[in-house]
Amino acid sequence: MTTETVTTETEVSKKSRNADTRDAQQRVYLDSENWLDIPNHIEAEFLDQGFKLGWLRITINGSEDHKAVGKKINEGWEFVTAKEVPDMTVGYGYSKEEGRFENCIIRGDVALAKIPMDTYTSRKQRGLDRNKEMNEAVDQRLMSMSDRRMPISNNSNSRVTVGNKPKFDS
Repeated sequence: MTTETVTTETEVSKKSRNADTRDAQQRVYLDSENWLDIPNHIEAEFLDQGFKLGWLRITINGSEDHKAVGKKINEGWEFVTAKEVPDMTVGYGYSKEEGRFENCIIRGDVALAKIPMDTYTSRKQRGLDRNKEMNEAVDQRLMSMSDRRMPISNNSNSRVTVGNKPKFDS
């Protein structure tokens, strides 16, 4: 006994109509090597307003990272809303519609935030100065333990690489 499948015209038209509708409603995904890249025109716009943009971690292991978020807010960071950068909600970005991070630009477990440029540069410089002082203290401690029988010399070089182009700092 053979079974035949009969397809009516309404079933065929229903399938093609659904496929057409689905293609028209498909989201547009931007092709980017790094999904955390901030478009240059958006960064330039915020720099003109006196702000530096950055990504802040808001969740860790699936739950909200209250400590990190609180620390960054105390440092002067503010979350960027979808109204400020509607370009970044299209494609691979989204904004939550409820909760603490309502209307924030979110990618995975990070959210886009801004900080006043003067605050950013002063904090960055303070960190660089503190790092330099600690390295000098370690070097001084090491050199104070030098012995003529086993001399210690500092021949280290720092190497900073950006992309494929190495830069050398002495």
